[in-house]
Amino acid sequence: MKGRFVSMTVGCLVLAACGGTSRAPVAATTRPPVADSSAPSASHPSPSSAGPTVEDSPASSPEPSDTGAGDRSSTAPFDDLPATYRVSRVAGFTQYQGNPAWIPSERSRVANAVWEFDRDGTFAFTTSNVRTDLFPLHGTYRVEGTTLSFSAHGAAANAGGSAHAELIGTMDLSADPHVVRFRLITGSGYGAVVDDQRFASATAAAYGGTVAVTAG
Repeated sequence: MKGRFVSMTVGCLVLAACGGTSRAPVAATTRPPVADSSAPSASHPSPSSAGPTVEDSPASSPEPSDTGAGDRSSTAPFDDLPATYRVSRVAGFTQYQGNPAWIPSERSRVANAVWEFDRDGTFAFTTSNVRTDLFPLHGTYRVEGTTLSFSAHGAAANAGGSAHAELIGTMDLSADPHVVRFRLITGSGYGAVVDDQRFASATAAAYGGTVAVTAG
């Protein structure tokens, strides 16, 4: 029996991490993310269709906008750069798309999120239990008054498929400690043709949180 692998790209949605490969004939199958494989697909989920929500205290879902590359209109509240910020408390968590069974690992990624901001308007984002070929994500940020907006993305591919991740969010610099609202979208797709029969699998997840962060 001969087999040849073909890549199937599953596009990203909009606020996103990774899974193992399950194979089923022709139709795409959804599988829970494995700690080390995740990336986006399909279209961005709408907040109105958000899935299960877990919150430590009431918090609104993030509604950040995409940022311009390295555009910092105000630097006064954010002069101490470069700076690394880590989550000190999770105020809220929401799963917008994905299997409810994934919530514990997704919430753990929210709790372990780390942002590294540089002076040139760029930053890097990473967290726990994610693909090392996809993370850290790299992007840009800008400061307007006391609000820092950021966006980042990453992509990875191999002979069997592709993965993608996108991050958007804001940081309230006036709050002490600073408060970040963000959404992470991930997805991955795999495909193969064996004896002229097509096999495919795909995963997609979107979740986010409201967290307090501290420098260091």
